[in-house]
Formats: sequence, C-alpha cells, structure tokens
Amino acid sequence: MGAALAEATSKAFNIYRNETGQIILDPVKAVPEPEAWLFKNKKALSAVLTGIKESAKGETHDLGSFAKFAE
Repeated sequence: MGAALAEATSKAFNIYRNETGQIILDPVKAVPEPEAWLFKNKKALSAVLTGIKESAKGETHDLGSFAKFAE
C-alpha cells in the first residue's frame, strides 16, 4: 500500500475521476444487503443499539426457550 494510504482504516473505496483527471478514493464501509434495511429504519436501529447497551451493562432478562418458534 502506498504512503498516502498507510494510515487508512478503510479497506474499501469508491473510485472516481474528476474533471482534471485526478483519481479520488472515497472510503466506504460495506453493509451486507440483507442488513441494509436496519440502517434505513431509525426506530429499529435505535432499538437494536439500546439492546446492545443494556446487554453490555448486564441488563438482561431470561425469557426462556424459543425452541417452539424454530423451524
């Protein structure tokens, strides 16, 4: 990797060429298509992030087995 990217944290880039011929690397983070909906649904994303924070603090509740819902 060249010196310009030595400290880059992103591993994926969109590549553009501007009107003067310069190549522009725009860092991106890829999201799997089946998960993209979550980032578009603010209410659902907020609920997931709240659950993650609660779990990290040990604020969990055992709801028993969900085996009857599995196929």
